[in-house]
Amino acid sequence: MAKEIMTVRSDVKRWWYAVPLALVLQACGGGSGTAAADPSSAAALSGTSEVDSARLRSITSLTSSITSTSITQWTQVGPISDQDAARFLTQATFGPTPADVASVKALGYSEWFKAQLAKPLPAQSYVSYFDMRNAEWMANNPGSRAGATDITDPIWRNALVGDDQLRQRVALALSEIFVVSLQDSCGNHGRAYASYMDMLARNALGDFRQLLQDVTLHPIMGCFLSHVANQKDDPVTGRVPDENFAREVMQLFSIGLYQLNNDGTPVLSGGAPIPTYGAADIAGLARVFTGFSWNCPLPYDDGCFVRGSSWAGMQSDPDMWIKPMVAYDRFHSTLPKTFLGKTIAAQDAANAWASLRFALDTLATHPNVGPFLGKQLIQRLVTSNPSPAYVARVATAFNNSKGNIGATVQAVLMDPEARNTANALASDSFGKVREPILRITALLRALNVRSMSGRYTVGWTPDADRGLNQAPLMAPSVFNFFRPGFVASGSLSAARGLVAPELQIANETSVAGYANYIGGLLNNGLGPVPNFGAGVNGVKLADVYLDFQRNGSSNWRILSDSPEQLVEALNQSLMYGTMSDSLRQDVLTVVKSITDIHPEIRQPDRFSKAVHIITTSPEFLVQR
Repeated sequence: MAKEIMTVRSDVKRWWYAVPLALVLQACGGGSGTAAADPSSAAALSGTSEVDSARLRSITSLTSSITSTSITQWTQVGPISDQDAARFLTQATFGPTPADVASVKALGYSEWFKAQLAKPLPAQSYVSYFDMRNAEWMANNPGSRAGATDITDPIWRNALVGDDQLRQRVALALSEIFVVSLQDSCGNHGRAYASYMDMLARNALGDFRQLLQDVTLHPIMGCFLSHVANQKDDPVTGRVPDENFAREVMQLFSIGLYQLNNDGTPVLSGGAPIPTYGAADIAGLARVFTGFSWNCPLPYDDGCFVRGSSWAGMQSDPDMWIKPMVAYDRFHSTLPKTFLGKTIAAQDAANAWASLRFALDTLATHPNVGPFLGKQLIQRLVTSNPSPAYVARVATAFNNSKGNIGATVQAVLMDPEARNTANALASDSFGKVREPILRITALLRALNVRSMSGRYTVGWTPDADRGLNQAPLMAPSVFNFFRPGFVASGSLSAARGLVAPELQIANETSVAGYANYIGGLLNNGLGPVPNFGAGVNGVKLADVYLDFQRNGSSNWRILSDSPEQLVEALNQSLMYGTMSDSLRQDVLTVVKSITDIHPEIRQPDRFSKAVHIITTSPEFLVQR
């Protein structure tokens, strides 16, 4: 491979080309305590050399002068080129479109940021979509209910055609840091997951401290990490508070396992990293998270705390899985709570809210948060192996903005290392493997995605053998689909000391599954039309498709009769002009070999084969 192609791309090539070309070309188918009130509504991050995580802020007060908080931002010399704009949008959104490229060129980076920050949330929330689909399912069959894809489909819709691309892109990144999963036993509470995604979108460009609180108090997180209805110590029975959330809120959601310098490197003592917390800190923090449980109609009795419905009349709140948990002081520990060098003194009267506020303030202001969150956001948006200087600049922006996520994201995307296209393309270590979700969104957005229903029902994608081996909100564990510090054993990148997080879900099965998934998309489209009937005019068609598939006058079809122009157009649309000569020649050879005299056969066949080869190539799979 050419020297300018990064080392991680070489690793991708090693196993990706193990898929036979024939497969690529032929793939198809493809106590009665009273609940205490609080005027505010949580989570942070952590990591190590193996599990690196981040820190984030939520949405309740966007910084009006956000552009002033970042450090050493890129200064564009001359107009923004198509390539620079498309590359920027690849990092900041779910993939560039011609209209978005034109917008970035016309507005400039800073003004584009301001415009995105001003975008409202989508008119239809995830919860309202789920409720709509649930009503439709029940009307069609009283025994049916909305399921997992009725939660993920609107995520795909907002990714593919949503106007607030930056917010939605960061919300997806946050969902892979503050993980809850439909694969868990809590997954039968679908409305709660929809609400959780609404919460992440609401907080995606706002205040980290608010995000941390909203994550902590969301009932689905309470279920996932078992701190809903968490009870205080009982010396008689020997019961101690559940420590699950206390551990993960430090390790994965805020400060990580080891103390960090501002540039993300570990603080050392005697050559060894210094742990940020130990067993005593976990035990102390676990006491903080006692006494919180479901919202419930009055009276707030023990039944409300234990199971969400009162013993008196079996009353429960129909929104108990989407409303923040509330405090039941009767179940909150009054013992001293010591963690991270600070202590909440023993309480004469239990005050769960006071304990929680103190603990979350302590986590949110810990010096690890800036570099921990900053590095993870860099990894999710720009490059897997940022320099310490890059991490330090982003961490400084986080600290200067008092934990504003929007300001932090701007620092991530406007850093000189992110924006210097020439340096990035010449580097052998800059960039990241595209996670499967982002491969598909980039392809669909670039090539004129359409939806018969307008709902963009992409459908089920987590299967490795015939899907993407990934889907929103379906991680196999709290550690996400892949860990920030994952090193591909025996790889060229490992020999260079580089991490490649997304390779953790790459294997022989998923490689073939992805190739087949792309083939199914190009041949048939994706997902069912959600009408429960026999289809349109008796024919069942996929809901999500590309314009060329059903439009005989599509520009892509017309371009197919000029192979060189077709390949260059795909190069610009899918790869912002980075296609190598060898890949170009491979695609041209296949395209020119398709010579059917009938344009309705020749044109779509040429186009789909060209797209299939490009989107299963290592050059496309690595974002630079």
